[in-house]
Amino acid sequence: MRLTGGTLLFFLTWALVTFPAAAANAKLFVNCTTESGEPVANIQVFAQELKAQKVVAQKSNKKGVAEFKKLPEGIFRVVARGEGYEPILVEFFTLKGGEEKTLDLKFKVGDSTKQFYFEDPAAHAKVDELFKEAVSLLEKNEFESAAEKLQQALTINPTSPGARQNLALAYANQQKWDLAEQQINKAIENVEALKLTVDPGQAGPYDEMITSLRRFLTTIPAMKIQMEADAALREGNNEVAVTKLEELSKLVPNDSGTLYNLALTQAKLRRFEDAKKTIDKALAIAPNDKNIQELKRLLLQNEKALIMQQLQQTLAEGDEAFKQGKYEEALAKYQKVQAEAPPEIQGAVWAGIARAHRQLNHDEPTVQAYQKAIETGQDKNKAQYAKELADYYFSKDMTKEGVQVLTTAYKDGSEPIDEALYQAAAAMMKENKKAPAKALFEETLKANPQHPESHYELGMIYFYDDNDPVKAKSMLTKYTEIGKDSAHLENAKAVLVVIEKTPPAKK
Repeated sequence: MRLTGGTLLFFLTWALVTFPAAAANAKLFVNCTTESGEPVANIQVFAQELKAQKVVAQKSNKKGVAEFKKLPEGIFRVVARGEGYEPILVEFFTLKGGEEKTLDLKFKVGDSTKQFYFEDPAAHAKVDELFKEAVSLLEKNEFESAAEKLQQALTINPTSPGARQNLALAYANQQKWDLAEQQINKAIENVEALKLTVDPGQAGPYDEMITSLRRFLTTIPAMKIQMEADAALREGNNEVAVTKLEELSKLVPNDSGTLYNLALTQAKLRRFEDAKKTIDKALAIAPNDKNIQELKRLLLQNEKALIMQQLQQTLAEGDEAFKQGKYEEALAKYQKVQAEAPPEIQGAVWAGIARAHRQLNHDEPTVQAYQKAIETGQDKNKAQYAKELADYYFSKDMTKEGVQVLTTAYKDGSEPIDEALYQAAAAMMKENKKAPAKALFEETLKANPQHPESHYELGMIYFYDDNDPVKAKSMLTKYTEIGKDSAHLENAKAVLVVIEKTPPAKK
Protein backbone atom coordinates (compact mmCIF):
# COMPACT_ATOMS: atom_id res chain seq x y z
CA MET A 1 0.00 0.00 0.00
CA ARG A 2 1.51 3.36 -1.02
CA LEU A 3 1.65 5.77 1.91
CA THR A 4 2.15 9.39 0.86
CA GLY A 5 2.80 12.52 2.82
CA GLY A 6 -0.76 13.65 2.27
CA THR A 7 -2.65 10.48 3.09
CA LEU A 8 -3.96 11.77 6.43
CA LEU A 9 -4.98 15.43 6.59
CA PHE A 10 -7.38 17.23 8.91
CA PHE A 11 -8.20 20.91 8.44
CA LEU A 12 -8.90 23.01 11.48
CA THR A 13 -12.26 24.75 11.16
CA TRP A 14 -11.61 27.02 14.17
CA ALA A 15 -15.31 26.86 15.02
CA LEU A 16 -15.42 27.29 18.79
CA VAL A 17 -17.91 25.05 20.55
CA THR A 18 -18.96 23.89 23.97
CA PHE A 19 -18.82 20.15 24.56
CA PRO A 20 -21.74 18.32 26.15
CA ALA A 21 -21.35 18.36 29.92
CA ALA A 22 -21.57 14.60 30.26
CA ALA A 23 -18.44 14.11 28.10
CA ALA A 24 -16.51 17.15 29.26
CA ASN A 25 -14.60 15.80 32.23
CA ALA A 26 -10.92 15.86 31.16
CA LYS A 27 -8.53 18.70 31.97
CA LEU A 28 -5.64 20.12 29.96
CA PHE A 29 -3.14 22.70 31.21
CA VAL A 30 -0.86 24.35 28.64
CA ASN A 31 2.19 26.15 30.06
CA CYS A 32 3.42 28.86 27.68
CA THR A 33 6.95 30.17 28.30
CA THR A 34 9.81 31.68 26.38
CA GLU A 35 12.87 29.57 25.66
CA SER A 36 14.47 31.13 28.74
CA GLY A 37 11.51 30.08 30.90
CA GLU A 38 9.62 33.39 31.22
CA PRO A 39 5.79 32.98 31.18
CA VAL A 40 3.98 34.36 28.13
CA ALA A 41 0.47 35.75 28.54
CA ASN A 42 -2.23 36.14 25.88
CA ILE A 43 -1.17 33.10 23.86
CA GLN A 44 -4.25 31.82 22.01
CA VAL A 45 -4.35 28.05 22.52
CA PHE A 46 -6.70 25.93 20.39
CA ALA A 47 -7.52 22.34 21.35
CA GLN A 48 -9.09 20.29 18.57
CA GLU A 49 -10.73 16.92 19.21
CA LEU A 50 -10.09 15.21 15.91
CA LYS A 51 -12.94 12.73 15.71
CA ALA A 52 -15.65 15.34 16.22
CA GLN A 53 -13.53 18.00 14.50
CA LYS A 54 -14.46 20.40 17.32
CA VAL A 55 -12.21 23.19 18.56
CA VAL A 56 -12.12 25.08 21.86
CA ALA A 57 -9.81 27.95 22.70
CA GLN A 58 -8.29 29.54 25.79
CA LYS A 59 -5.74 32.30 26.35
CA SER A 60 -2.77 31.94 28.62
CA ASN A 61 -2.97 33.97 31.80
CA LYS A 62 -0.29 36.11 33.44
CA LYS A 63 1.42 32.95 34.61
CA GLY A 64 1.49 31.70 31.01
CA VAL A 65 -1.08 28.96 31.64
CA ALA A 66 -4.07 28.21 29.40
CA GLU A 67 -6.59 26.04 31.22
CA PHE A 68 -9.10 23.66 29.60
CA LYS A 69 -11.24 22.26 32.41
CA LYS A 70 -14.00 20.46 30.53
CA LEU A 71 -12.68 18.51 27.56
CA PRO A 72 -14.17 15.27 26.24
CA GLU A 73 -12.32 12.00 25.84
CA GLY A 74 -10.57 11.72 22.48
CA ILE A 75 -7.54 12.34 20.30
CA PHE A 76 -6.38 15.95 20.35
CA ARG A 77 -4.27 18.39 18.44
CA VAL A 78 -3.14 21.66 20.02
CA VAL A 79 -2.15 24.82 18.16
CA ALA A 80 -0.82 27.81 20.11
CA ARG A 81 -0.35 31.27 18.61
CA GLY A 82 0.81 34.55 20.08
CA GLU A 83 1.74 37.91 18.62
CA GLY A 84 5.47 38.05 17.84
CA TYR A 85 6.07 34.32 18.38
CA GLU A 86 6.29 31.35 16.04
CA PRO A 87 3.18 29.16 16.50
CA ILE A 88 3.52 25.72 18.06
CA LEU A 89 1.80 22.49 17.02
CA VAL A 90 1.37 19.42 19.21
CA GLU A 91 -0.19 16.23 17.86
CA PHE A 92 -1.47 13.67 18.60
CA PHE A 93 -2.26 12.97 22.24
CA THR A 94 -5.07 11.15 24.01
CA LEU A 95 -7.26 12.47 26.79
CA LYS A 96 -9.32 10.04 28.86
CA GLY A 97 -12.27 10.73 31.10
CA GLY A 98 -11.24 12.37 34.36
CA GLU A 99 -7.63 12.66 33.22
CA GLU A 100 -5.46 15.74 33.73
CA LYS A 101 -2.64 16.44 31.28
CA THR A 102 -0.04 19.21 31.08
CA LEU A 103 1.75 20.45 27.97
CA ASP A 104 4.87 22.60 28.25
CA LEU A 105 5.31 24.85 25.20
CA LYS A 106 8.40 27.01 24.72
CA PHE A 107 8.01 29.92 22.32
CA LYS A 108 10.66 31.65 20.29
CA VAL A 109 10.38 34.97 18.55
CA GLY A 110 9.17 34.64 14.97
CA ASP A 111 6.37 34.88 12.43
CA SER A 112 3.05 34.36 14.21
CA THR A 113 1.19 34.00 10.89
CA LYS A 114 3.02 30.81 9.91
CA GLN A 115 0.57 28.11 8.81
CA PHE A 116 0.78 24.38 9.46
CA TYR A 117 0.38 21.65 6.88
CA PHE A 118 -3.34 21.11 7.56
CA GLU A 119 -3.99 24.85 7.12
CA ASP A 120 -1.95 25.46 3.94
CA PRO A 121 -2.64 23.47 0.72
CA ALA A 122 0.77 24.55 -0.64
CA ALA A 123 2.48 22.87 2.31
CA HIS A 124 0.53 19.69 1.59
CA ALA A 125 1.73 19.81 -2.03
CA LYS A 126 5.31 20.39 -0.87
CA VAL A 127 5.16 17.27 1.30
CA ASP A 128 4.02 15.19 -1.66
CA GLU A 129 6.79 16.67 -3.84
CA LEU A 130 9.47 15.89 -1.27
CA PHE A 131 8.04 12.40 -0.81
CA LYS A 132 8.23 11.64 -4.54
CA GLU A 133 11.80 12.96 -4.75
CA ALA A 134 12.76 10.76 -1.81
CA VAL A 135 11.23 7.64 -3.38
CA SER A 136 13.23 8.31 -6.55
CA LEU A 137 16.43 8.63 -4.53
CA LEU A 138 15.66 5.41 -2.65
CA GLU A 139 15.29 3.57 -5.95
CA LYS A 140 18.78 4.81 -6.89
CA ASN A 141 20.20 3.66 -3.52
CA GLU A 142 20.99 7.28 -2.60
CA PHE A 143 19.87 6.73 0.97
CA GLU A 144 21.45 9.73 2.67
CA SER A 145 19.91 12.19 0.18
CA ALA A 146 16.54 10.41 0.44
CA ALA A 147 16.65 10.74 4.24
CA GLU A 148 17.23 14.49 3.92
CA LYS A 149 14.15 14.88 1.70
CA LEU A 150 12.00 12.84 4.06
CA GLN A 151 13.22 14.79 7.08
CA GLN A 152 12.17 17.98 5.28
CA ALA A 153 8.76 16.46 4.59
CA LEU A 154 8.33 15.51 8.26
CA THR A 155 9.31 19.00 9.35
CA ILE A 156 6.22 20.17 7.46
CA ASN A 157 3.96 17.21 8.34
CA PRO A 158 5.31 15.23 11.31
CA THR A 159 2.40 12.77 11.17
CA SER A 160 2.99 11.36 7.68
CA PRO A 161 3.28 7.55 8.10
CA GLY A 162 4.55 7.12 4.54
CA ALA A 163 7.40 9.59 5.09
CA ARG A 164 8.36 7.91 8.35
CA GLN A 165 8.25 4.43 6.82
CA ASN A 166 10.50 5.45 3.96
CA LEU A 167 12.80 7.36 6.30
CA ALA A 168 13.10 4.14 8.30
CA LEU A 169 14.02 2.33 5.08
CA ALA A 170 16.70 4.94 4.32
CA TYR A 171 18.10 4.63 7.84
CA ALA A 172 18.10 0.83 7.66
CA ASN A 173 20.13 0.88 4.45
CA GLN A 174 22.62 3.12 6.22
CA GLN A 175 22.66 0.59 9.10
CA LYS A 176 21.16 3.15 11.49
CA TRP A 177 18.97 0.50 13.04
CA ASP A 178 17.80 2.35 16.16
CA LEU A 179 16.72 5.37 14.12
CA ALA A 180 14.86 3.10 11.70
CA GLU A 181 12.92 1.43 14.50
CA GLN A 182 12.14 4.80 16.09
CA GLN A 183 10.59 6.05 12.86
CA ILE A 184 8.42 2.97 12.39
CA ASN A 185 7.23 3.03 16.00
CA LYS A 186 6.37 6.72 15.69
CA ALA A 187 4.47 6.05 12.46
CA ILE A 188 2.48 3.25 14.15
CA GLU A 189 1.74 5.52 17.10
CA ASN A 190 0.44 8.25 14.78
CA VAL A 191 -1.74 5.91 12.72
CA GLU A 192 -3.17 4.24 15.83
CA ALA A 193 -4.08 7.67 17.15
CA LEU A 194 -5.72 8.68 13.90
CA LYS A 195 -7.64 5.42 13.79
CA LEU A 196 -9.41 6.51 16.95
CA THR A 197 -10.68 9.64 15.19
CA VAL A 198 -12.99 7.68 12.85
CA ASP A 199 -15.91 5.32 13.31
CA PRO A 200 -15.06 1.59 13.45
CA GLY A 201 -16.50 1.05 10.00
CA GLN A 202 -14.01 3.52 8.53
CA ALA A 203 -10.93 2.11 10.28
CA GLY A 204 -9.96 -0.35 7.51
CA PRO A 205 -7.30 1.82 5.79
CA TYR A 206 -5.69 2.57 9.15
CA ASP A 207 -5.62 -1.13 10.05
CA GLU A 208 -3.90 -1.85 6.75
CA MET A 209 -1.30 0.83 7.44
CA ILE A 210 -0.64 -0.47 10.92
CA THR A 211 -0.26 -4.03 9.61
CA SER A 212 2.15 -2.86 6.92
CA LEU A 213 4.21 -0.82 9.37
CA ARG A 214 4.40 -3.65 11.91
CA ARG A 215 5.43 -6.06 9.18
CA PHE A 216 8.22 -3.70 8.18
CA LEU A 217 9.27 -3.37 11.81
CA THR A 218 9.72 -7.13 12.01
CA THR A 219 11.94 -7.09 8.90
CA ILE A 220 14.50 -4.67 10.37
CA PRO A 221 16.35 -7.38 12.36
CA ALA A 222 16.45 -9.48 9.18
CA MET A 223 17.82 -6.54 7.18
CA LYS A 224 20.54 -6.03 9.78
CA ILE A 225 21.60 -9.67 9.70
CA GLN A 226 21.47 -9.68 5.88
CA MET A 227 23.84 -6.72 5.69
CA GLU A 228 26.19 -8.32 8.21
CA ALA A 229 26.16 -11.52 6.16
CA ASP A 230 26.83 -9.59 2.94
CA ALA A 231 29.78 -7.81 4.56
CA ALA A 232 31.22 -11.12 5.78
CA LEU A 233 30.85 -12.63 2.29
CA ARG A 234 32.62 -9.65 0.69
CA GLU A 235 35.47 -10.00 3.17
CA GLY A 236 35.72 -13.75 2.57
CA ASN A 237 34.84 -14.47 6.21
CA ASN A 238 32.75 -17.51 5.43
CA GLU A 239 32.44 -18.77 9.02
CA VAL A 240 30.78 -15.52 10.11
CA ALA A 241 28.71 -15.44 6.92
CA VAL A 242 27.31 -18.94 7.58
CA THR A 243 26.41 -17.99 11.16
CA LYS A 244 24.60 -14.85 9.99
CA LEU A 245 22.84 -16.62 7.13
CA GLU A 246 21.68 -19.38 9.48
CA GLU A 247 20.21 -16.70 11.77
CA LEU A 248 18.59 -15.04 8.78
CA SER A 249 17.09 -18.28 7.49
CA LYS A 250 15.30 -18.69 10.82
CA LEU A 251 13.83 -15.20 10.54
CA VAL A 252 12.84 -15.63 6.88
CA PRO A 253 12.53 -19.41 6.43
CA ASN A 254 10.77 -19.13 3.06
CA ASP A 255 13.36 -16.93 1.37
CA SER A 256 15.06 -19.06 -1.29
CA GLY A 257 17.78 -16.46 -1.92
CA THR A 258 18.94 -16.65 1.68
CA LEU A 259 19.02 -20.46 1.53
CA TYR A 260 20.96 -20.36 -1.76
CA ASN A 261 23.61 -18.08 -0.24
CA LEU A 262 23.76 -20.25 2.87
CA ALA A 263 24.25 -23.43 0.81
CA LEU A 264 26.95 -21.80 -1.30
CA THR A 265 28.80 -20.55 1.77
CA GLN A 266 28.50 -23.92 3.49
CA ALA A 267 30.03 -25.49 0.39
CA LYS A 268 32.94 -23.01 0.54
CA LEU A 269 33.59 -24.30 4.05
CA ARG A 270 33.48 -27.91 2.71
CA ARG A 271 30.29 -28.55 4.66
CA PHE A 272 28.85 -30.35 1.67
CA GLU A 273 26.27 -32.43 3.49
CA ASP A 274 24.84 -29.29 5.13
CA ALA A 275 24.97 -27.51 1.79
CA LYS A 276 23.00 -30.28 0.09
CA LYS A 277 20.27 -30.18 2.74
CA THR A 278 20.05 -26.38 2.52
CA ILE A 279 19.85 -26.33 -1.27
CA ASP A 280 17.06 -28.92 -1.14
CA LYS A 281 15.07 -26.52 1.07
CA ALA A 282 15.70 -23.70 -1.39
CA LEU A 283 14.64 -25.90 -4.29
CA ALA A 284 11.40 -26.83 -2.51
CA ILE A 285 10.57 -23.12 -2.27
CA ALA A 286 11.71 -22.14 -5.79
CA PRO A 287 11.82 -25.32 -7.91
CA ASN A 288 12.27 -23.41 -11.19
CA ASP A 289 15.16 -21.20 -10.09
CA LYS A 290 18.04 -21.99 -12.47
CA ASN A 291 20.76 -20.80 -10.09
CA ILE A 292 19.48 -23.10 -7.36
CA GLN A 293 19.22 -25.98 -9.83
CA GLU A 294 22.81 -25.42 -10.99
CA LEU A 295 24.19 -25.33 -7.46
CA LYS A 296 22.29 -28.52 -6.67
CA ARG A 297 23.82 -30.15 -9.76
CA LEU A 298 27.34 -29.10 -8.78
CA LEU A 299 26.91 -30.35 -5.24
CA LEU A 300 25.61 -33.71 -6.38
CA GLN A 301 27.92 -34.13 -9.34
CA ASN A 302 31.33 -33.45 -8.00
CA GLU A 303 32.51 -31.73 -4.88
CA LYS A 304 35.93 -31.43 -6.42
CA ALA A 305 34.53 -29.50 -9.35
CA LEU A 306 32.93 -27.01 -7.00
CA ILE A 307 36.15 -26.66 -5.05
CA MET A 308 38.03 -26.07 -8.29
CA GLN A 309 35.47 -23.50 -9.37
CA GLN A 310 35.93 -21.60 -6.13
CA LEU A 311 39.72 -21.77 -6.38
CA GLN A 312 39.69 -20.59 -9.97
CA GLN A 313 37.47 -17.69 -8.99
CA THR A 314 39.85 -16.68 -6.19
CA LEU A 315 42.80 -17.06 -8.56
CA ALA A 316 41.07 -14.81 -11.09
CA GLU A 317 40.45 -12.26 -8.35
CA GLY A 318 44.17 -12.35 -7.56
CA ASP A 319 45.04 -11.81 -11.23
CA GLU A 320 42.68 -8.84 -11.40
CA ALA A 321 44.15 -7.31 -8.25
CA PHE A 322 47.64 -7.77 -9.73
CA LYS A 323 46.60 -5.97 -12.93
CA GLN A 324 45.35 -3.08 -10.82
CA GLY A 325 48.64 -2.85 -8.95
CA LYS A 326 47.16 -4.16 -5.69
CA TYR A 327 50.03 -6.54 -5.07
CA GLU A 328 49.42 -7.21 -1.37
CA GLU A 329 45.80 -8.13 -2.13
CA ALA A 330 46.88 -10.29 -5.08
CA LEU A 331 49.44 -12.10 -2.92
CA ALA A 332 46.81 -12.82 -0.27
CA LYS A 333 44.47 -14.30 -2.90
CA TYR A 334 47.22 -16.49 -4.42
CA GLN A 335 48.34 -17.75 -1.01
CA LYS A 336 44.75 -18.59 -0.10
CA VAL A 337 44.42 -20.70 -3.25
CA GLN A 338 47.83 -22.36 -2.85
CA ALA A 339 46.88 -24.01 0.43
CA GLU A 340 44.13 -26.03 -1.29
CA ALA A 341 45.07 -26.02 -4.97
CA PRO A 342 45.19 -29.43 -6.74
CA PRO A 343 48.38 -30.37 -8.62
CA GLU A 344 47.12 -29.19 -12.02
CA ILE A 345 47.08 -25.53 -10.96
CA GLN A 346 49.89 -25.46 -8.37
CA GLY A 347 52.40 -24.12 -10.90
CA ALA A 348 50.17 -21.24 -11.94
CA VAL A 349 49.45 -20.37 -8.32
CA TRP A 350 53.13 -20.38 -7.34
CA ALA A 351 53.93 -18.24 -10.37
CA GLY A 352 51.31 -15.72 -9.23
CA ILE A 353 52.83 -15.72 -5.75
CA ALA A 354 56.30 -15.19 -7.23
CA ARG A 355 55.17 -12.26 -9.41
CA ALA A 356 53.47 -10.56 -6.47
CA HIS A 357 56.53 -11.03 -4.24
CA ARG A 358 58.72 -9.59 -7.00
CA GLN A 359 56.57 -6.46 -7.27
CA LEU A 360 56.75 -6.09 -3.50
CA ASN A 361 60.58 -6.44 -3.57
CA HIS A 362 60.54 -9.63 -1.50
CA ASP A 363 63.76 -11.16 -2.87
CA GLU A 364 64.06 -14.56 -1.20
CA PRO A 365 60.31 -15.35 -1.37
CA THR A 366 60.37 -14.43 -5.07
CA VAL A 367 63.09 -16.98 -5.84
CA GLN A 368 61.52 -19.68 -3.71
CA ALA A 369 58.09 -19.21 -5.28
CA TYR A 370 59.48 -19.30 -8.84
CA GLN A 371 61.38 -22.48 -8.01
CA LYS A 372 58.14 -24.05 -6.75
CA ALA A 373 56.36 -22.89 -9.90
CA ILE A 374 59.00 -24.57 -12.09
CA GLU A 375 58.89 -27.69 -9.94
CA THR A 376 55.09 -28.08 -9.87
CA GLY A 377 54.08 -26.42 -13.14
CA GLN A 378 52.75 -28.11 -16.26
CA ASP A 379 55.46 -28.96 -18.82
CA LYS A 380 54.15 -26.36 -21.26
CA ASN A 381 54.60 -23.64 -18.63
CA LYS A 382 57.88 -24.60 -17.00
CA ALA A 383 59.99 -22.71 -19.57
CA GLN A 384 57.95 -19.54 -19.06
CA TYR A 385 58.41 -19.68 -15.29
CA ALA A 386 62.13 -20.30 -15.81
CA LYS A 387 62.37 -17.25 -18.09
CA GLU A 388 60.69 -15.11 -15.46
CA LEU A 389 63.04 -16.33 -12.73
CA ALA A 390 66.04 -15.80 -14.99
CA ASP A 391 64.82 -12.30 -15.82
CA TYR A 392 64.56 -11.62 -12.08
CA TYR A 393 68.16 -12.81 -11.58
CA PHE A 394 69.38 -10.71 -14.51
CA SER A 395 67.65 -7.63 -13.04
CA LYS A 396 69.70 -8.22 -9.89
CA ASP A 397 72.97 -8.65 -11.87
CA MET A 398 72.99 -12.33 -10.92
CA THR A 399 73.87 -13.45 -14.44
CA LYS A 400 75.32 -16.82 -13.51
CA GLU A 401 72.19 -17.83 -11.59
CA GLY A 402 69.92 -16.69 -14.40
CA VAL A 403 71.82 -18.66 -17.03
CA GLN A 404 71.81 -21.74 -14.82
CA VAL A 405 68.02 -21.56 -14.41
CA LEU A 406 67.46 -21.40 -18.18
CA THR A 407 70.00 -24.10 -18.94
CA THR A 408 68.36 -26.48 -16.49
CA ALA A 409 64.89 -25.74 -17.84
CA TYR A 410 65.87 -26.13 -21.51
CA LYS A 411 67.52 -29.49 -20.97
CA ASP A 412 64.09 -31.03 -20.45
CA GLY A 413 62.36 -29.00 -23.17
CA SER A 414 61.15 -30.15 -26.57
CA GLU A 415 63.37 -27.63 -28.39
CA PRO A 416 67.14 -28.32 -28.85
CA ILE A 417 68.92 -26.77 -25.91
CA ASP A 418 71.40 -24.79 -28.02
CA GLU A 419 68.63 -23.15 -30.04
CA ALA A 420 66.57 -22.40 -26.92
CA LEU A 421 69.57 -20.76 -25.27
CA TYR A 422 70.38 -18.82 -28.41
CA GLN A 423 66.82 -17.47 -28.67
CA ALA A 424 66.96 -16.39 -25.03
CA ALA A 425 70.28 -14.63 -25.68
CA ALA A 426 68.89 -12.91 -28.79
CA ALA A 427 65.94 -11.67 -26.72
CA MET A 428 68.38 -10.18 -24.21
CA MET A 429 70.23 -8.43 -27.05
CA LYS A 430 66.97 -6.82 -28.24
CA GLU A 431 66.51 -5.44 -24.75
CA ASN A 432 70.14 -4.25 -24.76
CA LYS A 433 70.99 -6.51 -21.83
CA LYS A 434 74.50 -7.33 -22.97
CA ALA A 435 75.76 -9.15 -19.88
CA PRO A 436 73.09 -11.88 -19.78
CA ALA A 437 73.12 -12.07 -23.59
CA LYS A 438 76.86 -12.70 -23.62
CA ALA A 439 76.58 -15.38 -20.92
CA LEU A 440 73.76 -17.11 -22.80
CA PHE A 441 75.66 -17.08 -26.10
CA GLU A 442 78.62 -18.64 -24.30
CA GLU A 443 76.33 -21.25 -22.78
CA THR A 444 74.96 -21.95 -26.25
CA LEU A 445 78.44 -22.78 -27.48
CA LYS A 446 78.95 -25.11 -24.54
CA ALA A 447 75.87 -27.00 -25.67
CA ASN A 448 76.86 -26.82 -29.35
CA PRO A 449 80.36 -25.58 -30.21
CA GLN A 450 79.33 -25.41 -33.90
CA HIS A 451 76.44 -22.97 -33.41
CA PRO A 452 77.36 -20.33 -36.02
CA GLU A 453 75.31 -17.31 -34.94
CA SER A 454 76.54 -17.56 -31.37
CA HIS A 455 80.10 -17.26 -32.69
CA TYR A 456 79.11 -14.15 -34.62
CA GLU A 457 77.27 -12.47 -31.74
CA LEU A 458 80.00 -13.19 -29.25
CA GLY A 459 82.66 -11.96 -31.67
CA MET A 460 80.88 -8.62 -31.96
CA ILE A 461 80.37 -8.34 -28.20
CA TYR A 462 84.04 -9.17 -27.51
CA PHE A 463 85.20 -6.60 -30.07
CA TYR A 464 82.85 -3.67 -29.45
CA ASP A 465 81.89 -4.09 -25.80
CA ASP A 466 84.73 -5.99 -24.15
CA ASN A 467 87.56 -4.54 -26.29
CA ASP A 468 89.05 -8.02 -26.50
CA PRO A 469 90.33 -8.45 -30.08
CA VAL A 470 91.86 -11.86 -29.35
CA LYS A 471 88.55 -13.45 -28.36
CA ALA A 472 86.75 -11.50 -31.05
CA LYS A 473 89.15 -12.79 -33.72
CA SER A 474 88.66 -16.38 -32.57
CA MET A 475 84.88 -16.18 -32.70
CA LEU A 476 84.62 -14.28 -35.98
CA THR A 477 87.19 -16.45 -37.72
CA LYS A 478 85.16 -19.49 -36.79
CA TYR A 479 82.04 -17.75 -38.10
CA THR A 480 83.66 -17.13 -41.50
CA GLU A 481 84.20 -20.90 -41.69
CA ILE A 482 80.69 -22.06 -40.68
CA GLY A 483 78.42 -19.01 -40.94
CA LYS A 484 75.75 -18.71 -43.64
CA ASP A 485 74.22 -15.26 -43.15
CA SER A 486 75.75 -13.10 -45.91
CA ALA A 487 75.38 -9.82 -44.01
CA HIS A 488 76.95 -11.30 -40.92
CA LEU A 489 79.77 -12.79 -42.99
CA GLU A 490 80.62 -9.38 -44.46
CA ASN A 491 80.53 -7.77 -41.01
CA ALA A 492 82.73 -10.51 -39.54
CA LYS A 493 85.33 -10.14 -42.29
CA ALA A 494 85.34 -6.36 -41.94
CA VAL A 495 85.98 -6.56 -38.21
CA LEU A 496 88.74 -9.14 -38.77
CA VAL A 497 90.46 -6.71 -41.16
CA VAL A 498 90.34 -4.01 -38.50
CA ILE A 499 91.74 -6.40 -35.93
CA GLU A 500 94.63 -7.33 -38.25
CA LYS A 501 95.48 -3.68 -38.90
CA THR A 502 95.28 -2.70 -35.25
CA PRO A 503 98.58 -3.17 -33.36
CA PRO A 504 98.29 -5.20 -30.23
CA ALA A 505 97.92 -3.26 -26.99
CA LYS A 506 101.14 -2.78 -25.05
CA LYS A 507 101.40 -4.63 -21.83
